[in-house]
Amino acid sequence: VGDLVAQQYDGITDKWHGWFSGGIANGIYGSDNGSGLVSGVVPPVGAWFRTWTLSDVDDPLPVELTYFEGQCEKEGVVLQWQTASEINNDYFEIQRSVNGVDFDIVTIIAGVGNSSSYINYSFTDEFATINGAFYQISQVDFDGTRKDYPVIKTSPCQSSGNVTIYSPSKGEIILEINLFNAEDIQVQILDNLGKEVGASYQFTGQNGYNRFQLIHDEVAFGNYFVVVKTPSINTTTKVNLR
Repeated sequence: VGDLVAQQYDGITDKWHGWFSGGIANGIYGSDNGSGLVSGVVPPVGAWFRTWTLSDVDDPLPVELTYFEGQCEKEGVVLQWQTASEINNDYFEIQRSVNGVDFDIVTIIAGVGNSSSYINYSFTDEFATINGAFYQISQVDFDGTRKDYPVIKTSPCQSSGNVTIYSPSKGEIILEINLFNAEDIQVQILDNLGKEVGASYQFTGQNGYNRFQLIHDEVAFGNYFVVVKTPSINTTTKVNLR
């Protein structure tokens, strides 16, 4: 089982104390007497916690993540997380998904390596969606060992105000849409019964402001519903076709 030492758990801060770096043990106590017991455990004043474990002195309990959360701000989705301790922590990998299944790597954030104190991290993802997004954080050690933490879902950061649809002239519909990334756009025109009118439109949107023209001069004037779908937006807007 290795060279055992004693490691303590703080129920108030919810973390295991102790890390090992450069040949020096910090916050772990005692020595292995060779028979599966650890002796000479003398914690400092104030460190008399009731829960302990035995760990390998070269590999005590690893990175302890206290929280991982995300919220919408003006500049995008702000992700924040905190570690209570770190051991051989190389970096954090942030992944994003719009459906909760297929994840893509968004960024890599360097860890501090080793620490026995609280460390706060933050990253702003400029990608924002009308339906919210899923994020997962993975912690990777210097030796390549990784740990995936539970997925979180952020609330929507966009509103339908990012999509403007109007009919300026007979049979013409204008679609204006603001995107945070280049995305494929599908547009459908539905009548009051929900039946699609004509074929759907396919556009390729660019990051930022986009404007597209839809011509429907073969249909009668009146109220219709325009459905706009992208990987990050799914909205329906009622429009009066002139």
